[in-house]
Amino acid sequence: MQTLAKEQGCTILLVTNDNRILDLADRIVQIEDSKLTNHEVLSAAV
Repeated sequence: MQTLAKEQGCTILLVTNDNRILDLADRIVQIEDSKLTNHEVLSAAV
């Protein structure tokens, strides 16, 4: 999916409870009780 996003210049939104995916993300947003509780911007994988 990362390769596809880079080649196509698109954004992929992935919703998961699997913490193994965190290392692949450019940005992580946590939602708790219908509210954004954590906005963590990681280094973009370029």
